Amino acid sequence: MNQEERKQRMCELISQNGRRRSRERKISLFADHYHLQIRESDFISMEQSHALKRRGYDLAWRQLVGMHCKDTPELEHELKQLMANNQHLLNSQVLYFDCDSNSTGGIALSLAQVFHIAFLECRKGFVDFLMVEKTLAFGMCVDDEEHDIVLTVWRM
Repeated sequence: MNQEERKQRMCELISQNGRRRSRERKISLFADHYHLQIRESDFISMEQSHALKRRGYDLAWRQLVGMHCKDTPELEHELKQLMANNQHLLNSQVLYFDCDSNSTGGIALSLAQVFHIAFLECRKGFVDFLMVEKTLAFGMCVDDEEHDIVLTVWRM
């Protein structure tokens, strides 16, 4: 192995170590804040994560209308209605992306778990995430903007 190959391998190992540490922090956060147990195996690869996140945001932004909520209590109300209308999907496996996803990758959860997280975050006053079904059959994006919160949903 020449010096350039060793240097490249060292960069890969440093990146993998950083991702492992980020995932460990995320696993602890989910246990402590959301009372959800996730494992390393629940994270999808970074390549898959970047591709699905990009395609998910593209689908969300293509929707003609997003619901503008003035605050998190209004968003929570809309999410409760959405959950009630989609009881048949609650056990579906989906991929969850939040602000840490660039360093951890997306997380495979059930739709019910995503709603659980969203309701807890609403009570804290800040919600911002993307959720997609693994084949992009349906999804939801909550974007906390400067003056309002935009909820965009497709095929739900």
